[in-house]
Amino acid sequence: MRIALASDAANRRSRRLRWTAMAAAMLAIGLGAAVFETPRNRLVAVATGNRAPVLDIGIQFKDLHPIHQQRSAALETGRLVISDAAAPVTLKLNGQSVQARLRLVAGPIEDLAGDKWPMGLRVAKGEHLFGQRALTLTPVSSESLVDALFLEHLGRLEGLSARLLLVDAVLNGRRLGTMALAELPSTELLERQQRRDGVVVRVNEKGDVRGDASRVAVALEPKRIGSSRQLTADLARAQEILAAAIGRTRPADQLFDAESMGRFLAVAEHWNRASLLHWDQLRFYLNPMTSRLEPIGAAYSPSSTETAAAKRTQPLSITETPFMKQMLANPKIRAAFETTTREIATEFSDGTAWSRATEQERSLRRLLNRDDPRSPDDVLTALQSARRHDDSASPRQRDSGTAHVAAPDPLYESNDPLDPLPHRSIEEVLARHPFLDWDPVEQSFRARPGNHGVRGSIILPDGAGLRMSSGTVLRFEPRAGLIARGPLRFDGSADAPIVLEGPPGTKRSQLWSGVYLIESERDSHWKHVVVRNTSGFKRAGWSLPGGVVFRKTHVELDHCAFLNSLADDALNLVRTTFALRDIEVQGAASDAVDFDYSEGRIEGALISQAAGDGFDLGGSRVEMSDVRVADIEDKAVSVGERSELVVRALDVDRVSIGIASKNSSRARVSDSTFRRVSLVGLIAYRNQTVYESAVIFADGNRFEQTARQALAELGSRIVVDGDEWPVADISIASVAAVAATE
Repeated sequence: MRIALASDAANRRSRRLRWTAMAAAMLAIGLGAAVFETPRNRLVAVATGNRAPVLDIGIQFKDLHPIHQQRSAALETGRLVISDAAAPVTLKLNGQSVQARLRLVAGPIEDLAGDKWPMGLRVAKGEHLFGQRALTLTPVSSESLVDALFLEHLGRLEGLSARLLLVDAVLNGRRLGTMALAELPSTELLERQQRRDGVVVRVNEKGDVRGDASRVAVALEPKRIGSSRQLTADLARAQEILAAAIGRTRPADQLFDAESMGRFLAVAEHWNRASLLHWDQLRFYLNPMTSRLEPIGAAYSPSSTETAAAKRTQPLSITETPFMKQMLANPKIRAAFETTTREIATEFSDGTAWSRATEQERSLRRLLNRDDPRSPDDVLTALQSARRHDDSASPRQRDSGTAHVAAPDPLYESNDPLDPLPHRSIEEVLARHPFLDWDPVEQSFRARPGNHGVRGSIILPDGAGLRMSSGTVLRFEPRAGLIARGPLRFDGSADAPIVLEGPPGTKRSQLWSGVYLIESERDSHWKHVVVRNTSGFKRAGWSLPGGVVFRKTHVELDHCAFLNSLADDALNLVRTTFALRDIEVQGAASDAVDFDYSEGRIEGALISQAAGDGFDLGGSRVEMSDVRVADIEDKAVSVGERSELVVRALDVDRVSIGIASKNSSRARVSDSTFRRVSLVGLIAYRNQTVYESAVIFADGNRFEQTARQALAELGSRIVVDGDEWPVADISIASVAAVAATE
């Protein structure tokens, strides 16, 4: 397997445009041909065959009776009182059976008069349905069908987006007919869409937005967040951000991720999803890497007092939505919105996408009309309401509204919990760091050769790069660091490397933070660079645990060393393409190198003396060759969460575990040596039920002084030199415990 690397930002933009073009062909997926992943199979509803996956709900009468009582009370009073109590049910779908809990959820009261009640499903811990634990099951309407188109399109443009699927619902043997099964924003959604675990919030409908920020927003998974000190702190920050957004006390791009918000608004406008652009409908993810909120596309969620007629005929215009006006008043969000709008216009300009939607609409009508006389008379009418490329409604001509903008913080180092990653102007950077010069042609700063003490952090403006040449040494103050939003081009030499370090000493309070490249369309190249004694970033309640972090860019590191890091990851690449050559990571307090949703190759590396893993892959594809990993307390290479690893000539010495493949991952290892491995050389297993089993293919490897060569959990596979390794009928909760029984 060869991994295709994006050589520059233009290639990445080209790939994104190709995905955009594919969205036209995939629009139908959001409706009747939606695909949800499950560890054992992929379940597809085929609208053209007039059938959908059958979801069978089994519930005992004693548990169903309270739900009937709650439903009757709602029909009498015209208001559904939502209860936290939920009834145990068994869900069956294509041979898969899971335990869950069911309760009524908000929706038009008249929906309770029929058989298709709006229901919430929460799958039992350790189980899942379609790779998800929290879902809603509601009657189908034109709203939900266009929502499906919107959500699929948003997801194809890399926006955070929930999924929606049509299913054939059955309750205790009685067929209810076609219903919409929608996932709720959750940890599983974030991981599937390459985001780190974090907080998802919504506006508290019962809160006083003029009062305490903690009453403005509520978490969607409060129990999970309450069990984590860091997530609890993130929730408090998310609440402050939402309070500032509602009160318009800060520029919107300081509160929201401008690119994801602009993309969300452009796709919402295209599908005319005005009903989703209200505070009570919006859901937000606080990205811990940017400390900005990102909108999450989700299906429309009506209130329990709203009538079905009002829901389906309410004359909402997206141009009248205060939320869109407020967001587009911000120049950065508007720029991202207009860029995405142009991409969408190109995608639909020839009419091909609309003809496909028309064809799909016919089959959907056949699917829906057989079940419910209230089914949409013409779904296509709703779809075509989104086809509004009307110059008179151009966003440039809309009332942008007004917003109070807070004065900039006069302090260079930010202690503001709402803005721990502040933006700086070129003039501010030059005034703060006199050893830097500005190149307007290249749009980059240049550091003059020599030794420089850095006062505070170097925080570069949006898109601005930084160049350094041989012999340059930057010595940062404690807790300070380099934060960039543009390319870092560091060109050192073997006899005069570039050095980035903090003050002398090894106490955590004396260490500098490190380097964080937030995002850059232009590539970064490092050659002969030494980074010493990083601790990770921590300020104003925000933290970034990596010592050197590259996010959403392309980076090439050649003969670089990362030494004595006390951060959780000495080197961390997130949603990044990369090429690493002859790198060294030594003395890591936790993991040495961490790849999150990244893709690339490593040719030559020395990883030694790490208290965690040598390499940790999550959702990544990596090739590596001629790599030595020694004196590692945990795993030499951890391959997890749908990762792929191809490794040749790996030299492993004095580790606990050689290569671990887990949770839908695949590893291929050849011509490698494993010496003095205390637990097991190769191990394949699954420890999260939302994933499938794991696989390792091993050819031509040598094992010396290794406690156990291989261990495969039942369901996973290890193939050694063409022969299947015997599986162990065990649940691998602790590899050390397993090895101790041998």
